[in-house]
Amino acid sequence: MPLFIIQETKPALRLLDWPGLYCAAVTAAMVVHLAGRVSSRPSRTLPWSLALTLLAATTIALRTVTLLDYSDQAQDTTLATIASVQVIAVLAVGVPLAVLAARALRRLPPIPAAAPRPTTAAE
Repeated sequence: MPLFIIQETKPALRLLDWPGLYCAAVTAAMVVHLAGRVSSRPSRTLPWSLALTLLAATTIALRTVTLLDYSDQAQDTTLATIASVQVIAVLAVGVPLAVLAARALRRLPPIPAAAPRPTTAAE
């Protein structure tokens, strides 16, 4: 909360915006998920792995699009560097999570095909 108050009183200091907070939150969630994944079965954590992978991709896209907003800022180089570090952090945790999710998805047993119902001729 104090960070938001400081940013509102000093507009030149906008080091952590909403896409930056999203990057931090998604990265933290993926780290916690990867740490908890060791103790549980991969099939139980697969839905969370897939969901966090989608969130990581969306967060990276959002952060990349918002990089264009920094071109007219006073501290554009600093802000672009911080945003790049945020993207790298999401990628550094998101790529291994996506690989583990893809492997777990391939290891799932196949779903048996439903037997066709017998059809009766309509009279």
